Amino acid sequence: MTRNTTKTTAPELAPLLDSWQVALEAEHKSPATVKTYLASARQYLAWCASTGRPGTLDRRGAAGFTASLLAGGSEPATANVRHRALRRLGAWLAAEGEADRNPLEGMPPPKLDSKRVPKLTDDELRALIAASGGTRRSCGWRPRRCAGPRSCCP
Repeated sequence: MTRNTTKTTAPELAPLLDSWQVALEAEHKSPATVKTYLASARQYLAWCASTGRPGTLDRRGAAGFTASLLAGGSEPATANVRHRALRRLGAWLAAEGEADRNPLEGMPPPKLDSKRVPKLTDDELRALIAASGGTRRSCGWRPRRCAGPRSCCP
C-alpha cells in the first residue's frame, strides 16, 4: 500500500514561528528584517483570531488580511511589507515540508501609491531662505557645477 505524503491541510503557524525565526537568522537576515517578518506573521495571526479564521496561511486569508490593513488606514507600503513577509513564510513552509507548496506563490502584493510632494511656491521658497539666514549660501544651497568640497564655493 502506497502512503500519500502530500499535505492536505495547512499547518498551524503559531507553533512554527520560533523555527522560522531560527531559519531567518541562519540565512543571516538582518535583525530588522527578522523583526519585521515575525511581527507581520504575528499580526496576521492576531487578525485570523479576531475574524474567527484558523491560524493557517492561505490566499483567501492573506488577501483578507491585506484588505483589512488598507481599510484600517495602513499605508500601501505597510500592507506590501506584510504581504511579502507572509509570502516568505509560505516559501519557508514549503521548503521545510510543512506545506506541499507556497500557498501565496504568484499572489501579487498590493500596489504601491506614488506620493506626490507638493511644489513650494516662490513665496514659500523666499520664506525658507529668509528663515535660514537670508542667502542661498547660508541655507546650504550650492550650484550644480560645484559638486566638490565646500571650499570650491566660498
